[in-house]
Amino acid sequence: MQTVVLDALIPREDFEIVSDIGNGGNTRNKTTLSIEDLKYDSFFFAALRKPIFQRETNEWDPKKICAMIESFVDGELIPAIILWRNQSGYIFVIDGAHRLSSLGAWINDDYGDGIVSLKYYENYVSEEQRKIAEKTRKLVNEKIGSFREIMEICRNVNISTDERKKKIAKNLGALALQLQWVEGNADKAEDSFLKINQLAIKISNAELELIQNRNYAYALAARAIVRAGKGYNYWSSFDEEIQKKIIGKSKEANILMFGQAQYTADDINNLPIGGAQISTFTLDVVTQTVKICNGITKLDTAKEASEKEVLKCIENTLKILQFINSKEKFSLGLHPFIYFYSDIGKHKIGSYYGILL
Repeated sequence: MQTVVLDALIPREDFEIVSDIGNGGNTRNKTTLSIEDLKYDSFFFAALRKPIFQRETNEWDPKKICAMIESFVDGELIPAIILWRNQSGYIFVIDGAHRLSSLGAWINDDYGDGIVSLKYYENYVSEEQRKIAEKTRKLVNEKIGSFREIMEICRNVNISTDERKKKIAKNLGALALQLQWVEGNADKAEDSFLKINQLAIKISNAELELIQNRNYAYALAARAIVRAGKGYNYWSSFDEEIQKKIIGKSKEANILMFGQAQYTADDINNLPIGGAQISTFTLDVVTQTVKICNGITKLDTAKEASEKEVLKCIENTLKILQFINSKEKFSLGLHPFIYFYSDIGKHKIGSYYGILL
């Protein structure tokens, strides 16, 4: 299933450093969220953050995103967004990141390929990500209309003959999302996050593993490789030269696993060895790749996330990927279609892991 990458819309922040400060007695938190609050240049949206351990916001496909936006503009019941605010002013999303990001994508016209995403990923957005973003935009614009179009109708109702869009424009200013707030410090907020997020769309085993083991080198290495060194800088406390090496080698590993361009099953000479770059299994594939390449079979064999160990994990992973299929002189040059795909073009994850071993 192809899913939409909305991860850039709400950036990450580490709230462990403020674990002893929470303002549970604050009675001035707002209780609803309006359209204006979800514009990229609004005060509220500027303060909005995801916890550093939050899974990537890429679990929903175009139809689900469109359905979420439709539910909102039609005034249907949407579960409350759960937030936590620290005293430094950041507002963390405990539950509802996909809901907020879907609406934010519509309002800011960014489904993974817009200004916000390009800035977040430093213009490194894959063709696969651009293609699914445009597919989502087209679906939403056909069924609902772009946010810009609805706003233009709101200002001048006579420019459109579409009665549904006129109704949306008329009601949009009165619509709001309900908010609930977690009280307490960062430990309470993290506990709430883990409990809540395993009740609804359950956190995948791979994501849960990286959350729980985020202080281990292999977990940071997997985070780096899955986004080619872009996005949130989990290694910001490391030496600057080490950071540059992590980013560069993570990008190399990502390209070797997933390629650089959109591919089809017919294009057998350009199939990536790691399968699809954007899927619900991508994070697990990268995590297992890092663990296999570094001989990590159980947690007590994993190293703490020092800058030396994180870089070593990435370098070991890159070396084995290069050995399998790259332009390096020592590479075996294994053809992906022969070794990692079925005759109908489906990626065989077991064969891939077997070669790594």
